[in-house]
Amino acid sequence: MSGYGSFTSQGGTKNNRSFHANLLELEEDIAETRKELNFCKKEVQILNTERTTVLEMAETKCIDIEKYLSKEIHYLEELISKA
Repeated sequence: MSGYGSFTSQGGTKNNRSFHANLLELEEDIAETRKELNFCKKEVQILNTERTTVLEMAETKCIDIEKYLSKEIHYLEELISKA
């Protein structure tokens, strides 16, 4: 039976190394995933900022167009009233 015990202890050492290797691999995967997540968070922040900028520009353009069209309507109404 001493042979069986030595086999188990060797197998246990192999399993421990395998477990340790798997644990290290998981830790590396977690670290890599954290990096990717942080990158994605930064990208989302940038995209949100760009979205806000585009919305502000669009609102400004709409206001400008409304002003222009109001002036044109006023001008046309004056022409109609004079005619």
